[in-house]
Amino acid sequence: MVPNHHVIMQDLDQEDDIPLRQLDYNVLEGYHKNDAEAKKRREEVKAQVLYEQKGFCKEGGEGDGY
Repeated sequence: MVPNHHVIMQDLDQEDDIPLRQLDYNVLEGYHKNDAEAKKRREEVKAQVLYEQKGFCKEGGEGDGY
């Protein structure tokens, strides 16, 4: 640590003190669908890279999935 520098500690539990609001699913449905589609695309890209560059079989194939 560098002399004369102070480390500021942050309370990581502070986020637990923020009240949550309940929303209708209809409000969140679009965000949920977009997130699910983005995750599916990321997983497809990851699987393709592992297949092409590392020799892994695609999910469910040949028993050497990842």
